[in-house]
Amino acid sequence: MLISSSSFFLSPYLTKKIMQGEANHKQFNFALQRNNTAALALEINKHREGSSQWLFFKMALAHQQAQTAYELATWYGNQYLNVIAEQRLSSKYLQEAKKWYQQAIRLGSEIAKVSFARLYQQQGRLNLARSQLSQVNSSAGLDIELGSLLVSIDLALETGNIKLVESLIVQKIPLLLLTPEGRKLLADIQRYKTLNVGSHVSEKVANLFTSVATPTMARSLLQPPNTSCTTSLQLFASSLANLKHLDALIEQFISTPLASFVCLPPPRYVARQSLSCHNNKKSALLCDESTWRELAATITTRHIGYMSNEGGANVHFGILYFDRHDSLDIFTHELSHLLGFIDEYPLSINHSTCQQTQTSTFSHNISVLARNYQGRQADIRRQILQELPWSNAIKPSTPILHQRDHNSDNWLLGTPKSHQHEVGVFAAQSCKKSKVAKANNFSAFKATAQSTHLEYSVEQLSLLYLQQLNLAPEKFLMPSFHYNIALALYQQGEEEQALYWLEQAKLW
Repeated sequence: MLISSSSFFLSPYLTKKIMQGEANHKQFNFALQRNNTAALALEINKHREGSSQWLFFKMALAHQQAQTAYELATWYGNQYLNVIAEQRLSSKYLQEAKKWYQQAIRLGSEIAKVSFARLYQQQGRLNLARSQLSQVNSSAGLDIELGSLLVSIDLALETGNIKLVESLIVQKIPLLLLTPEGRKLLADIQRYKTLNVGSHVSEKVANLFTSVATPTMARSLLQPPNTSCTTSLQLFASSLANLKHLDALIEQFISTPLASFVCLPPPRYVARQSLSCHNNKKSALLCDESTWRELAATITTRHIGYMSNEGGANVHFGILYFDRHDSLDIFTHELSHLLGFIDEYPLSINHSTCQQTQTSTFSHNISVLARNYQGRQADIRRQILQELPWSNAIKPSTPILHQRDHNSDNWLLGTPKSHQHEVGVFAAQSCKKSKVAKANNFSAFKATAQSTHLEYSVEQLSLLYLQQLNLAPEKFLMPSFHYNIALALYQQGEEEQALYWLEQAKLW
């Protein structure tokens, strides 16, 4: 008997057959062609997440189901965060995430509104995040109310509105205590010292944390600082996401060779607005360093570091700057500067390191010396060795000079290629851009012919450099961050205050 498909409910019929596992191959393919939800859901599970087939069928189902649209948007949002440094890909993923969040919202998903607000926050578009959050119906369920609260607190922290954070916590204490995510938030707020110390709410949160913390969590917070390291570094950030990123970075750093030289206590919160930083992807991150005097009394480390959303990594005397996209390799590279190592890639054209030959040793790995010498080789060698912090590692049989002209007393500084696998004196790239160095015939030199992590951050830490650091760990340390405060105040004309902070720096 022939009847048209409209003569009975075809889609429910196919769905029932598929769900019961009774659909044959032709029926299943026909259901797929008609975008039957049951067929699409089964087909999605057959393919690897993120594959072109998975995305194709996921999108087809997302046009009909709010939950699938939400899941697809979340997947694209995660891809965006993972490849954010790659402009072309990140832009594509971001647009797809927004499109599918909007589709999920059109289909009635409240949780999609919360996650969409979170995505805007991760972009740094805080006004759009707040606007999106204002549309959430918090009474739609416990997960919606909690998600909205967590994003609201994060936004308040990013804008430095600590009073709002305290107010939200007071209003929603029962919700925070009833949920694992809420208790974790209380623990994070206590761990990262985000509230005003001594305030009523701060004490209340501390008491709440004590009541919900597990013994393991409590021990991790109460560990005394390690005093066996060469230096100590307190890291700061201005959002919970960045603070957690710092925690993960510290965890990775513990397994690196430099970990025995640098103590890293738990990271701390600082309001971004209080620092007055210059953020630019194309230039080195730098802040008004006089503002650190407000926190100095609460900091027990020699050095401090600040991780921002963006900005070029660098070390300025006792302060390390980097952003949340910088890898462990870059972080370790910058830490090396605090310990007294100089970059081995070309420094800026007017860098102070390359304006004259050194008057004394100033780093573990670089010496800035004249290239030409005249006289007896033995006398010159003895003179040069006194200028090299790694002279103890150079064997007596390793040449560090070679004749400029045959049968003459004119010498060029540098170990020849025949001994390039030994410790010696090799040209470094550090002063390559310096016109002063070129005009006056001097250059930067290093101990090894091989490239190191001071030239390319992805290189392994040099065993030779670690040995040199072990021999004199404190010799070339950067001054304490109090020196930065003194310098900033002097440049702002506050000479009396500058002298006070200079005295604080001397204590280190």
